Amino acid sequence: MHDMHTPEQALEIAAAATRQARDAAELPTWGPVAAGLLAGLGVALFGVAEAQIDFTSALNLIGLIGGTLSLAAFFAVSRWLARVRRERGLVPAPVSMWKVILVVVVLAPMVPMLGLAFPALYGWLCGLAGVIAGGWIWMTQARPRTMPWIN
Repeated sequence: MHDMHTPEQALEIAAAATRQARDAAELPTWGPVAAGLLAGLGVALFGVAEAQIDFTSALNLIGLIGGTLSLAAFFAVSRWLARVRRERGLVPAPVSMWKVILVVVVLAPMVPMLGLAFPALYGWLCGLAGVIAGGWIWMTQARPRTMPWIN
């Protein structure tokens, strides 16, 4: 069986854990903010670009190019954050399926449907979708769910 630790051993274990936590490098705090802002900007710009039927207009080109660059930068920052967290011992928990379904099935089709119902508000709806997507990504990146190490 397991031997009970003496108070001195328990204190030594706690001190070692505290020392290890203080010596551990901090995770970057700008990463979740940048990921959320880039994702929200990309969603909003793509929404604005979709509203234009003429693919030669400047607004459409700005939306397509800016949205593509924003989302590419978002994916780069997200991959970098995941790599840094993994290197520092944080194993991310898998994303719940209901969250993925909520974004793909509810949020993505909702903006075009509301845009068809209220064409005058389409730009505001694209901005709102960008704020929702960016805020959600910011929140989930800032407080990652982690799994304990499996021995």
